Amino acid sequence: MPAPVLARIEELKASMEAVAVAMVSDDGRMLHSALPSGVSDESFAVMSATIVGAAATVSSDLKQTPPDHIVIRGTDFTMIVARFNSDSLLVSVVGAAADPDSLLHRIDEFILSQRADVQSPR
Repeated sequence: MPAPVLARIEELKASMEAVAVAMVSDDGRMLHSALPSGVSDESFAVMSATIVGAAATVSSDLKQTPPDHIVIRGTDFTMIVARFNSDSLLVSVVGAAADPDSLLHRIDEFILSQRADVQSPR
């Protein structure tokens, strides 16, 4: 994992006070991560990609464009899966008290600033 990419992901995680931040390929491979110890990179990546795949299938069935962002809210967390580029995703998990609109804005700013620096995984 290139040190500059890892550093930027760690910085994003810290700035959002996130529990976890990761970049995942559409096919469920972990590309870069800042996950808590004990969390399986493989499971996190596969399940994150599965969420996007399910949403894309529903969108396609409804003749809609696939989502750019998916927000999942739980009792004690908010998870945001955002399209990073054509074949990768940025996944962020934060505490439930965080404002999703503010997080979406911060994530979009991060993605726009980083796209040119991160190579496509394929």
